[in-house]
Amino acid sequence: MTAVDPSAIGSDVARSWGQYALRKIAGAVVGTLRLNTDAALPTEIVQAARPVSTLRTPHGSLRFRAGHGRIVWHVRSFYEEEPETVEWLDSMRPGEVLWDVGAHIGKYSLYAAQAGVRALAFEPEPQNFALLAENVALNGLDDAVTPVMTALYDRIGFDHLAVPYITRAGAYNQFGGNRGPVVYGTTLDALTQKFPSPDHLKIDVDGREREILRGGANVLAAVKSLLIELNRNTDADLPAIIEAAGLVKVSERSNWEYRKDRSREAECPTVNVLYRRP
Repeated sequence: MTAVDPSAIGSDVARSWGQYALRKIAGAVVGTLRLNTDAALPTEIVQAARPVSTLRTPHGSLRFRAGHGRIVWHVRSFYEEEPETVEWLDSMRPGEVLWDVGAHIGKYSLYAAQAGVRALAFEPEPQNFALLAENVALNGLDDAVTPVMTALYDRIGFDHLAVPYITRAGAYNQFGGNRGPVVYGTTLDALTQKFPSPDHLKIDVDGREREILRGGANVLAAVKSLLIELNRNTDADLPAIIEAAGLVKVSERSNWEYRKDRSREAECPTVNVLYRRP
């Protein structure tokens, strides 16, 4: 079970002997049916497999394109993974605008949109963006959620997006560097020329929060609330920048508080911090 692909993370790696056994069985089935070939029958079988994971909410059910253990985990742990985020979304009013920076597969944008919030979901990583766009269509929320395939930064233009793990629903992608696919980046303030300004702002980008805040002084000075993921080791100066914009810290919770496996907490001491305008 320890012989794994070093480029894989999370649910790409079997976490128990039971899951390892299932992987072996699945591999045997795929091999027997030759599903990794381009023959006609395997092609049709793979195209016909369209698994969906369902999230039940107070406003009805949300459907997410599945087909990967990490996506299933995100859906099944929605209320336990970051309960403070759900509480924050529940506090928004119909007609308000949410900018979801680092929208991933869109679970928070879709949840907010169900309650009448208008969401702009920013996600630059190609596989995640494809899932995001498909999930919006699956739920018929095209009029409420606008997927935007761009990175947020402190300047405008093209740059590399480092994608360390090429996998569905992956994370830790970093805009601005010297390798990876090239995507377009812009600033929060520049986006207000194209889209309605946000009432609420969520920033969760695994390491580029500083640059995003630097490019969004005007947006930060006007939002009613901000939920941002910060690293206790590297982002000690960011609260002062946020508070200088007139926002007041309401709560701070570790991302690891509700997780059974906290083995990586020391190397990645991230917290969700909620700010509101008095």
